[in-house]
Amino acid sequence: ATLQAATAAGTINWYAALTGGASLGTGTSYTTPSIAATTTYYVDVTNNGCTSSPRTSVVATVNSLPQAASITGTTVDYLVVGGGGGGGQEGGGGGGGGQVITGSVSLLSGSFAVTIGNGGAGATTISTAAANGGTTTLSLPTPVVSIGGGGGGSKNAQGASGGNGGGGGHPGFSGGAGAAGGFAGGTANNEIGGGGAGAGAVGTSASNSNGGIGVSSSISGSATFYGGGGGGGSWQVGIGPGQGGQGGGGSGGTASSPLATSGAANTGGGGGGSGNSGSTPVAKNGGSGIVIVRYLGSPSGTGGTITQVGGYTIHTFNSNGTFAFNNPSTAVVPNVTVCGLTSATGTVAAGSTLDWYDAPTNGNLLSQGTLTYTTPALASTTTYYVAV
Repeated sequence: ATLQAATAAGTINWYAALTGGASLGTGTSYTTPSIAATTTYYVDVTNNGCTSSPRTSVVATVNSLPQAASITGTTVDYLVVGGGGGGGQEGGGGGGGGQVITGSVSLLSGSFAVTIGNGGAGATTISTAAANGGTTTLSLPTPVVSIGGGGGGSKNAQGASGGNGGGGGHPGFSGGAGAAGGFAGGTANNEIGGGGAGAGAVGTSASNSNGGIGVSSSISGSATFYGGGGGGGSWQVGIGPGQGGQGGGGSGGTASSPLATSGAANTGGGGGGSGNSGSTPVAKNGGSGIVIVRYLGSPSGTGGTITQVGGYTIHTFNSNGTFAFNNPSTAVVPNVTVCGLTSATGTVAAGSTLDWYDAPTNGNLLSQGTLTYTTPALASTTTYYVAV
């Protein structure tokens, strides 16, 4: 801090004690070293060989602000977009896209995995159900939310109507048979399957039906989640190799809010591509999902490790990745006292970065993600505010 003193005549001398001690300096101002607590200095005046007594005290006041609250959990907004469903065999319609989910969750420090699936392998024979659709898993502390695109419908071995729809939620699990199908994924990960594909009669025009709501799962201590419905696919006899009806996928089912406090019902994503008719049976995989995580952190990028240091960033995972969410350490910003029309600099210890404001709520952002902030010249006591 810079202290000021004035005299009508003579030289001002600065001391650290009321009596004795070496002079710290002379002049109308004295800049103290860094001080962590209120400290008293003393001055006297020498004029024409005479020195005033006793010395006059000059106080450098340091008022420590309360510590910024330690962050034990920070709300993170997330958006999960399921992949498109897989196409069916020999004209079977594509499955519906995975559920679109939005919400918020409070994250503690730790590493969280985001896995993007691309669907299972294509079916190789007519008697085998079409492949599952794409899966998207956003792994959060509680609960784990897994949403997948429905698989395409398939013609069965006898050529009768109906086939299995690929289930959402986990690779390797199929949906139930026909339009009423649905499958709950593996319970260990609380994964929820989508509805099964719709049925289409042999030789009829292709028609699409929407998938049902996925099987719900009530996870202890959390909200109930629903999987995306599988799109309805139909099968139509091909006119010739590479020709014929290719049913488009229906839409996914409707989901409830993923968290009780955030989000409304959302419809599923669009249907996947149609299957291939003709002599070569093909079941298309579902598309990859996308996870967008908005968190208090930086830098942005794809995959890898992300350490929270402050500020808002939107991060998109379009491939498998892990992000580490690290809570910032507690920050302490001491008050600063200056004299006269001058600026003041507030400083936080290394290890934290702060956003500086001129009001306790809203207000103007004066500086972002910095250790220090220097005010303009101040004519009166002024309060500033920081956010970790």
